[in-house]
Amino acid sequence: MGMVRWNDQANRWIDGLSTVPRLLVWAGISLATALTVVLVEYLISGSFPGWSWVVLFAILMTASGYAGSTIRNRNRKRSRV
Repeated sequence: MGMVRWNDQANRWIDGLSTVPRLLVWAGISLATALTVVLVEYLISGSFPGWSWVVLFAILMTASGYAGSTIRNRNRKRSRV
């Protein structure tokens, strides 16, 4: 239950940011996640998936996080009226 509450608070904080900082936060989260996955993959199997995979993952995760924030903000504005 604590992780869900933290996730909701983090989403509200990110969604409250303006456009550029919100995009940078999602980019930072996605890069940290991608590098963590690469590190775990390297430690488990000893192989490196390549930088193209890391960049593609980071771009897709940033775009999906930013789109989710935009959609949540749009729905939140409509419900207030």
